[in-house]
This record gives sequence, C-alpha cells and structure tokens, in this order.
Amino acid sequence: MAQVRRCAVALDERKARRIMRERFPETLVVMSVDILRAKTVVSRLGVKGAEDAFEKAVQFGKMYVPKGR
Repeated sequence: MAQVRRCAVALDERKARRIMRERFPETLVVMSVDILRAKTVVSRLGVKGAEDAFEKAVQFGKMYVPKGR
C-alpha cells in the first residue's frame, strides 16, 4: 500500500526493514526514533515533550535506538 500511495513506512523491527529494502527499495522506511526526532514533532511537542516521549518509548515500549541516532 505504501508503495502504491508513495508513502513512507514506519518500522522498527530489523527483519521487516531488511525485507522492505530488498523488495521495495524505492519506499522510504523510517523508524520510531526518526519520527520522534523530526523537526515537526519537536516543534509541536516542544523540546522537553519530545525528549519525554523519546525516553518513554525507550523505557516502556522498548524502542530500538540504533547507534548514532
């Protein structure tokens, strides 16, 4: 569906991201960390709110954060 609509896909699981890259290389794949660090999200939540959301996602959602992100 994302490929047909030319939308990005948000995936955190490594295997799912690898499969998407292999089968649909033209589809943009982002992670939760990318969304939580996006300028529009930070501007809407504020720096403190975005940091809190990020920390809660890591703590409670066990969000995977790759090195360097």
